[in-house]
Formats: sequence, C-alpha cells, structure tokens
Amino acid sequence: MVLEEKTPEIWLRKLDWIAQHGGMALVDVHPDYLYFDDAIIGPREYPVTHYKSFLDYVSRQYDGAYWNATPRQVAEFCARMTKAATATQD
Repeated sequence: MVLEEKTPEIWLRKLDWIAQHGGMALVDVHPDYLYFDDAIIGPREYPVTHYKSFLDYVSRQYDGAYWNATPRQVAEFCARMTKAATATQD
C-alpha cells in the first residue's frame, strides 16, 4: 500500500484495475506501518482506518470472489498442489 496517502482511494482503484485485468492482489500488512490512535503519524505510517476501509471495500465489491486465507490454509493448499503435481509426474 502506498504510504502518505490521505485516503485509501488509490488502493481501491489499483485493486479494481488488477481485478479487471484478471490479476491477483496479495495484501500483506505489517503493524509497524499502521497507527491505531490519534498519535502523530510518521512519514512511513498510515491510519488503520485506511486498511479497514480497504477490507470493507473488498468485502462489498468482491464478495465470493476472493480467498481470505490464513497462513495454515495457504500451507495446506501448497502441500496439496505439490502432492498433486508429483502424482501426475509418476
């Protein structure tokens, strides 16, 4: 996500562009870059409300079209795909 933006609008537009072109967006957020209160914001931080707005938008706009997976689910999926690929090579 782009830092120093005043609204999450650029994130929403970019996500729409990616989806319209058949792409995939992987969102990885680290809490060190979020601020959760009214403290003075640093140049490399953004409000957690931007992230929440982004997630709300994804939920509304792309309901049923995205996979909100946990790390465990991703690992299980990768293990199944590896096993399937190995089985087809035999």
